[in-house]
Amino acid sequence: MRGCVAKTVLALGLLLPTLALADFKRDYGTGLKALQDGDLDRAVADFEKAIAENPDSAERVRIYGMRFEPYLPHFYLGEAKFRRGDCPGALAAWQEAEQRGVIQGQDGYASLQANQSSCSRAVLDPAQLAAARQAVQDLRDTVAQMEELKARMGDDWTRTWQDALTAASERLAQYAEQLVRAEADSDASAVDTIAASAQGETANLQALWTEASQRLATLERQREAERVAQARNRARRELAQAVASARGALTETAADPALNQRVQELTALADRGSNLSPSTEVRTVQNLTRQITNGVREYRQAAQDLRNQQQAIARRTPPDELRRVAELYFAGRYAEVPQQVNPASFSDDRARLQALLFRAAARFNAYTLSGASEESLLRAAQNDIRSIKRMQREFAPYLAAFPPKFLTLFENTL
Repeated sequence: MRGCVAKTVLALGLLLPTLALADFKRDYGTGLKALQDGDLDRAVADFEKAIAENPDSAERVRIYGMRFEPYLPHFYLGEAKFRRGDCPGALAAWQEAEQRGVIQGQDGYASLQANQSSCSRAVLDPAQLAAARQAVQDLRDTVAQMEELKARMGDDWTRTWQDALTAASERLAQYAEQLVRAEADSDASAVDTIAASAQGETANLQALWTEASQRLATLERQREAERVAQARNRARRELAQAVASARGALTETAADPALNQRVQELTALADRGSNLSPSTEVRTVQNLTRQITNGVREYRQAAQDLRNQQQAIARRTPPDELRRVAELYFAGRYAEVPQQVNPASFSDDRARLQALLFRAAARFNAYTLSGASEESLLRAAQNDIRSIKRMQREFAPYLAAFPPKFLTLFENTL
C-alpha cells in the first residue's frame, strides 16, 4: 500500500507543475505530494478541497495525456488524519470511502481495514463506556440490595440466595476489574461483553431479589402478627394488674362522702376492665389501663388527703385529760391541777406544752393566794415555764386566759 501511494504521489507530483489540471485534480495531487512529504496538515487541507470540488471516488481518472490513476480522496484524507493521530476523523473519512465503493477493489483496502481496527481499539465510544459502567453499577446496587435483605431476614435467609449472592459478588469484582483493563486497552469489544454479562447477572439477581423480598414480606407480616399478639397479652396483663390495684385501693379507706364520686368512677373503670373483650384493640386496652392507673393514684391521694385532714382536726381537739385540767383551772381549783395533770403523759407536743402552761399558772395562782408565803409553788411554776421555753422558745400564752402577774412572770423567767 505504501508503495502504491508513493508511485502515485511521484507520478502526479512530477506532472502537476507542467500540466493544466482541473481544480480537484490539482488539489488531489498536491495533497498526495504533501502526504508523501509528511506535511499532514497541508495534505488534510488539500484532500478536503478536492472532496469539496469532486467528492466521488473513481477507479480511473485521466491525470494527463493517456495516464489514468484511481481517484480516492476520502481514503487518502483518512490516511493523513490517521498519521496525525486523529482516529475519529480517520474513521469517518474511511467510512465515507467505503460508502463510495471504489476503495474495496484497490490494493490499499487491506491497509484501510487494519488501520480501522487499530483506531477502533484506540477510541471508545463514550456512550458505550458509560453504558458498561452503568451495567456494572446496576449489578453493584443489586448486590447491595440483596445484602440488605440478608441482614433483615436473619435465619430465614436461604442457602439458595446466599450461593447466588456470593457468585454475583465474585463476578461483580471480576467485571469491575475487566472493565478497567478494557478501558485502558481501548477494547470496545471487551467493553460490550462486560456490559452484556453484567446486565445478565443483574437480571438473574433481581429475579432472586424479588423472590426473597416476597418471602421477607411474608415473614414481616408474621412478625407483626406476633408482635401485636404479644402487645395485646402484655396490655391485658397490665390491665389486670391495674384492676386488681383498683379493687385493693377501694378497700383501704372506709366510705366517705368526699370520696364517693371517685369510688364510683374507679369501680366503673375496674368493672369495664374486667369485662373487656379479648379482641379489643391494644390501644384501647392501654388507654383503659392508664385511666385505671391514674384513677387509683388520684383515689389514693384523695384518701390520704382526707386522712391528713382528719388527723389535723384530731390534733386541734384537746385530749379529754387536758380538757379536764382546763376546766379545773378556770373553776379556780388551782391546788387540784398539779394533781390531775402529768405533762409527760401526752404524746403530742402541743398538748404537753398546754399541760405545762396550765400547771405553771395554777401553781403561781396558788402561790399568790397563799400571800406569797409558799416559795416552793413559785419555784415549781418557774420550772414549768422553763420547760415550756425549752420546748418552744417563742411560745407566748394566750393573754385573755391568764392574769397579768402570771404573764409577767412567764416573760421574766429565763
